[in-house]
Amino acid sequence: MLGWIGRRLRSMRYLLVWPAVTAYRNRARRSLRWRLAGYNLATLVAGLATALILVGALAAAGASARRYAEEEPADDARVVAAFLVSTGLINPGDRTGTEDLGPVLAALASGQVPLYRGPDRDQFDVRPKQFLQGVSGIAIISPDSEVPEVVAGEFSGAPAALEAVVAEAREGRTGLRGNSRLDGGSGIGAYPVVDSDGMVRAVVIVEKSDIQAPQGARAIVRAEVRPVVMSVWVGSVVAAFPGLAVAVLLAVAAARSVGGRIRDVAGAAESLAGGSLASRVPVRGEDEVASLAGSFNLMAGRLQETMASVEAERARAVALLDANRQLVANVSHELRTPVALIRGQVEALEDESPANPRVEMALRETARLESLVSDLFQLASAEAGALRFDIAPVDLAVVVRESIAPLVELARRDARVAVALEAPQAVLALADSGRLARVIQNLVRNAIRHVPEGGMVRVVVGASGTMGTISVSDTGAGIALEDMPHVFERFYRGEASRNRDSGGAGLGLAMAKEFVEGMGGAIAVSSPPGEGATFIVSQPLAAADSPARHAPATD
Repeated sequence: MLGWIGRRLRSMRYLLVWPAVTAYRNRARRSLRWRLAGYNLATLVAGLATALILVGALAAAGASARRYAEEEPADDARVVAAFLVSTGLINPGDRTGTEDLGPVLAALASGQVPLYRGPDRDQFDVRPKQFLQGVSGIAIISPDSEVPEVVAGEFSGAPAALEAVVAEAREGRTGLRGNSRLDGGSGIGAYPVVDSDGMVRAVVIVEKSDIQAPQGARAIVRAEVRPVVMSVWVGSVVAAFPGLAVAVLLAVAAARSVGGRIRDVAGAAESLAGGSLASRVPVRGEDEVASLAGSFNLMAGRLQETMASVEAERARAVALLDANRQLVANVSHELRTPVALIRGQVEALEDESPANPRVEMALRETARLESLVSDLFQLASAEAGALRFDIAPVDLAVVVRESIAPLVELARRDARVAVALEAPQAVLALADSGRLARVIQNLVRNAIRHVPEGGMVRVVVGASGTMGTISVSDTGAGIALEDMPHVFERFYRGEASRNRDSGGAGLGLAMAKEFVEGMGGAIAVSSPPGEGATFIVSQPLAAADSPARHAPATD
């Protein structure tokens, strides 16, 4: 019969536990949270014993460190003061009366009127539940008196201790440890009665012949803490070792199950960051890590498609740009011959009809058209990389001086603008002297056009580090802030009011940039508001033995 009942109980236990286990396995198979919850539950059970040991040890240490015995005399005085105030026997707002307090203090000292500690004590509070145990005397003294006015019992303590605690209380201090003095197993304490203005109205003194709270860490542990700590310790030791073994096994299983798959995702992410857009992660299971792997694969696929599309668009843009450059180069090249023929015919007409204003205007416009076609061809060639440069060591001061010489008198006579050159010493740099001269002339002509009458264009040749520099600055109105990013673009003309007669076609600065960069240099512009514009051309300095690099130009 008993065997049958045991088998039934075991089968019932199986029926109750197995569905729960099956449900957990199904949840854990699809959810990493459930799986980790199971691991953490086992780890929590294993670590509970260690936590209990630590809690017991900390509680014992805290109770030992409190040293309640050193506070007990002043604590009893505090309770007497609170009792007298709450019963109306002492009114903190009036002078202390003495006629009715003697019997009350005697009843308190003898224990006829017991006072108990409140129920909100801490678990390891080793103070006695009842106050005023082991009291030999209670007294009340006014703050301006040297002799107690009301005394119940006898005071046999040292006068120095009494004076010390009374002095602390008269100052209004309420620290229990500071207001108590112990002498072995006895002690004396004082506590002030303070009114609403913070004035001390009376001082309650309690002398104890027998301190009730245990003194010393060993006594405290033996009295209150040891029974609890022992029970916690025994239970923890029983559960700690098997729990730690289970926790280690489950932690290893969790690391292998989850950590390996996450490492796969991390490795694929590193490969993707390194440029391998074909990196993918195997998807195993249906939990959050599997969802992460699937999302990563989706992201990698879309990124691969996007990069392929961007590369195709880039190839088309490059092809269109090359076609545009080739078109400009071809058109400008084909226009050179007919423009030259037109110029020849107009010059012939000028010889037949000298001083004819219409012929002179046609000749000027033909020269401008011829210059525009030449600039277009050279700019297109430079952008396409087909323009070759004859790079050699040149003296920047000499090139600049020869370049601006024809412009100095022209600027003074026609525009009333002074052109000043500052080249204190020779600066040997690597450049194509012919194209560098054209860059300098373009910059100086632009500066002259944008300087009012009486202004100045200043050209300075120097060196900075490993670069030779040529700066062209003017005293004009400068370049507007919104125009600064576009000054080197083709056909860009920042001033809306400038017409074709007073300005060029917008190719000079674009061509200057292509020429300077083609020679291995750099060009920059700055224009503080209202202080004119400054263009700086930088070319690499040449060593003493730098060879010339001869490459015929194709213009």
